[in-house]
Amino acid sequence: MSSARKYVYYASTALVVLMYSFAGSAKLTPIVSPDMHQELKHEFIAYATKTPVRFLRLDPDVYRVLVGTVELTCVAAILFAKRKFAVFATWLLVGIMVGAAVTHVWINDPAEKLMGSFIGLLFLLTRLYTRESLKAKTG
Repeated sequence: MSSARKYVYYASTALVVLMYSFAGSAKLTPIVSPDMHQELKHEFIAYATKTPVRFLRLDPDVYRVLVGTVELTCVAAILFAKRKFAVFATWLLVGIMVGAAVTHVWINDPAEKLMGSFIGLLFLLTRLYTRESLKAKTG
């Protein structure tokens, strides 16, 4: 693998870890960002009651905590787990971001919220693509 692809892989991994560490922590605790935590608590009411997941009848706080916990668990897997689990964790985050994009469209959120999902997807898919390139070049 060329060194440029290797750097892109490491940079995208760092961006994924930073982005989802912050996002997951903000969903779970006000320590990281009290304003964002309060905003997310309010937004997850709509996410749990006005989107296709409403059939699960999840409490908005449970839904928020579940998503935040999954995000932080995936970050830990990306950093510390064997490659297969790290790749699975990355794909799980891709699924969460697709769900987030659908949710933002479903409830007519402003474009900037939808863009956050797309940026997250871009980092995740870049990580997966460069990871596969690295694997193909090393055999």
